Parts: sequence; structure tokens; C-alpha cells
Amino acid sequence: MNAPAAKRTTGVTVLLWMRTDKPREESMQYWRGPHSQLVARAPGFLEYRQHHFPAHPVGLWPAIAGVETEIPEGRRIDGTPEVTLENALSSLKSLRYNKVVFADEKNVFARTVLNLSLPGGGRWFHTAETGPSGFRAQVLLRRRDGVSTSAVSDLIHDKIGATLAALPGITEVRSQVFVPFQKWLWDTPEVAHDYEPADRFHASIVIGARDEPALRAALDSVQIGAFTEQLQSVFTAIHAYPVIATYVNRRDARPTLPQISPAAKPRLDPVRRHLPPAPIDAAIPSTLPPGRLIPIPGGAAEDVIADRDGKLLVGAASGPIVRYDPQGETTKVVADTRGRPLGLEMLPDGRILVCDSRRGLLRVDPTGGSVETLVQYVDGVPLRFCSNAAVQDDGTVWFTESTNRFDFEDYLGALLEHRPSGRLFRRDPDGTVECIFDDLYFANGLSISPDGSHLFYAETGNYSVSKLALTGAQQGQREPVLENLPGFPDNISKFTADRAWIALSNPRSTALDKLASSPPVVRKLLWRMPERLHPQPETAIWAIAIDPAGTIVDEIRGTRKDFDTAMGALEHDRHLYLASALHPSLLQLRLDLSTPRPSL
Repeated sequence: MNAPAAKRTTGVTVLLWMRTDKPREESMQYWRGPHSQLVARAPGFLEYRQHHFPAHPVGLWPAIAGVETEIPEGRRIDGTPEVTLENALSSLKSLRYNKVVFADEKNVFARTVLNLSLPGGGRWFHTAETGPSGFRAQVLLRRRDGVSTSAVSDLIHDKIGATLAALPGITEVRSQVFVPFQKWLWDTPEVAHDYEPADRFHASIVIGARDEPALRAALDSVQIGAFTEQLQSVFTAIHAYPVIATYVNRRDARPTLPQISPAAKPRLDPVRRHLPPAPIDAAIPSTLPPGRLIPIPGGAAEDVIADRDGKLLVGAASGPIVRYDPQGETTKVVADTRGRPLGLEMLPDGRILVCDSRRGLLRVDPTGGSVETLVQYVDGVPLRFCSNAAVQDDGTVWFTESTNRFDFEDYLGALLEHRPSGRLFRRDPDGTVECIFDDLYFANGLSISPDGSHLFYAETGNYSVSKLALTGAQQGQREPVLENLPGFPDNISKFTADRAWIALSNPRSTALDKLASSPPVVRKLLWRMPERLHPQPETAIWAIAIDPAGTIVDEIRGTRKDFDTAMGALEHDRHLYLASALHPSLLQLRLDLSTPRPSL
């Protein structure tokens, strides 16, 4: 058997015990949330993952005579953060920042023990099978007295790790061999760090598999069984913890968690891209009907929808979901996501799907105000920029993540990079989530055709709208509908009277188009400059309507001094309502359907 190739890494594994004076689940959530926000932004980290263990773990490693494979209740661990450093010296970058993490540890942990590998003392193996890991185990190993570190490394890296990586059903193998424990490396105040020699571990293997049966089959395999005698001679304990959840909170040296407080802008890694010239924008007479502003409590809204009773719903910047009654001209806060709501979608039962850029895909009950999280993580990675959603009659939910590299607050970075980092997801009625496309240029608005046969989706950074076949012989295939648009397509409304409105937030920017093919260093320098020095886009109020075939059938366009940059559009009761994330008001326009307007 040829050993799979492995990448050498330098890493850290910390053993964690939660505080016992608080509910365990509360502490685990704090570790995953607020504490991760701090650690994930530590400089020098290439990757930061959390492995959460069950409260009463049962060891997964097959029994070996003379080796402790059952996990004693009194010594169980609650979880481990697995850190991979950018290089052997990058831990020095975080020395000052570590004080921030130190100060927070006492809020969640009773005891922490840091284990560091030698430079290059870790391995990331290339596995024979690729794909997501549906089940993981973390194996912690304690060596016998007198056994050398090199003997541990030889058995863990060269034999066990390499063998596991070649087995069917195994999708991930990572190993670390630790240097001798030194308390001073991580001695946070008001947290215990005692680590008796008899309890110490000296190596770790993280194993990912297609599912639990595949992982158990690998551990029970003849290939791993062949090392039983060597394991007996080298180790006194092999504790294989089942992992109930793994969260990837930093990847490729950048946080994956949406910021909950102002944070430094992430780095820009632009690629060159050659765009077709924007269509010539002939002088179009203003088609903007008379209108008025409707103030929104709680700040600007990015989308607007209507409920079954004809009332409008928006998600305001500070988190509230606001209902507006056009008849009585009254507003009421019906719920609060405590995040940043973006796209909204009505469900058949009267509840609301909310794409929240900080909290993921939510389901909100406007009657009682409850907020339920439907999707916050996909394959352990947080939704970075949940944008828009659409729902089929059977309850299947489609939703977009505009980019997995930038937060809502830094959306311009995704447009400047010109990387296809947007994604389209499908959530089935049973809760299963699948990524359908991961190569979209700022994925945005969604709408399902009236007959349910197609899903329309907008790519803001591609100036395009496409459709995905949901039924029939072409199911699963996508095709362009509108290409090389003269503006940035944003949200797409539901179809009403056989047409859907697409908000064009801004006209195309010649400067931005030219930057796409410029050397990456130019955009990196621009990204570092204050926003006031960035090229300012032309502003307008602009929306187009399409029929179920994707043909443009109507358009409104013009300017006002008190409103611009429409991102969401809704046709309702002979009016067009426009929402903008830049203005704390809706714009209500009267639609005279008997008067034709020029269109693209």
C-alpha cells in the first residue's frame, strides 16, 4: 500500500474542561460563540477548529489488552480546540493578542491544558476518499514511560495516520505529536492548568469519515489491527472521543465567523478577470413614478415582502422585524433577530424566513415573536453572509450566501476580489442542507417561477440572473437568463401577476470593471485605503421586472434626493415598494399599469 502524501504542520491542541457552576450546554455555546470570536481573530493562526465531545463519551477504539481504551468518567474532557499555525514562528504574532483570550477563559473554562507540537510535528494527510466528514473522532494517546518522542512520531504519523488515510470511507486524518508539557506556555489567571504526569497525553489523531459506520469499520480493520502489538508497547491509554460537532472558525488564515462587533477588515486576495464591456446606457427618460417615503423604526431595511393580510414586512438594520400596515399607515415590531436581517420570505403557515448576515437562516413567528435558527453552520463552517431565501411548496428552502470570505460590513471586498465565493444551498424538509453551487459571484436574490419549475438567482458580481431547473428532464441544470446587465442585480421579488421585480442597486461602475483586470496589488492598495477615497458608485433608483421566461417586461429608473440604491423590490396593490440598506425608509411608488415605460 502506498502511503498517502501528508503536509507537515505546526499545531496546538488544548484540552478543555467547562466550568461546573454553569449548565454544560450554556458553556459549550459560549465557547462556540463569544469565545470563538476572540480566538478566531488571533494573528498567526492558519486554522482554528473546535471539537465538541459528548457529556458522557464512550471510547471508540477497539479494546487492547494492557491499554486503557475506555474513557474514565472522572477524567473525561469536554472538547478541544485544534489550532494550526501559519508557520513555526507565527505563534509570536499572537503574544500580545493572547491577553484578550486569557481574560475571557475564566468565563467558560474551569481548566485548560495546552499541548504544542514541534515545528512540523503535525500532519494533514491526503485521504483516498474525498468529501465532507459526516462523523469524526479525536484520539488522544498516552505513551509509556521510557518511550521516545521519535517512536511515538513513527507509529502515529508514518504508520497509523498513513494507514487510516488510505482506508475506504475515511475523509480526513490529522495527527500531532506533542512536545513535553510546559505549564508556563498557557497559564491563564483564575483557570486551573494542573496536568499530572500520569494523566498526560502525548499525541492526537483527528479522524473524519463518511459516517460513523465507516469510521468504526476503519478502526476495526485488519490494517489497523496489524499495529496492535506496537500500540501495546508504545501507549498506556488510547482515548478515542466521538465528536458530536466540529466548528471551523478560522480557515486559510482568516476568520469564518461573521463579526458581532467592529473588526479589522480581512485581507484581499484578488484575481484577474476580464469582463465584457457594459452595454451602452442610452439616455433613458426618467420612468420613476411619483412616490413617498415610509419611515422604518430600527434603521434601514435591505428587503421588503408582503404577508397574507397585505401588510408589509422588513428587517431593520438593528435587528427588528417590522410590520407596516399600508391601510392604517402604522408600524409594529413583531420580532427581533438581534443580528442583521437581510432577505425575507413568507412561509405558507405565516411564519417568515429571515436571512441574517450574523445569525444565518432563521424562522420567525410574527405572532409571538419567537426566533428559531434553521441553519447557522454548514459542514461545521458558519454562514458568513446569509443573503436571500425562497421556498418551494413542499417546504424545501433555497438560500444564498453572498460570499464566504467577507462579512456584510465588508461586502465591497468580495466585489473587488472578483473571486466566485458565493454559494447556493438547499435545505430539505427534513433539515438536511446541501451546497448546490459554490462558484457564484456574490450570490444574491432568489425567486421560484410560478409553476415551480425553476429557481431564478442573481449574481451581483457577475451582473447576471440565471435559472436552475427544479423539475423535468433538465433538473439540476442551470442556464443564464440575463447577462451583462448595466447594473448590479440584488434581490428578486416573488412572482406576482406573472412578473418578478429585480432591484438594480447601482449602475455599473467603469472603475470597478477596469479593476477586475488590473494587477492584484492595485486592488490590495485600494482596499487598505479609507472608504472615503474609494471610487464612489453612481447612485440611482432602478428596478426591472421579468416574466417567467426571464424576459424584461417593465422598468422603473430615476433619481431622488432622499432615496437611492434600491436593494429589494415588492409589487403590491398597484404600488412598487423599494428597500435600501442605506436609508431608514421604504420608497412607495405608484404603478400605473396602463402606461407603458421604456425598458432595457
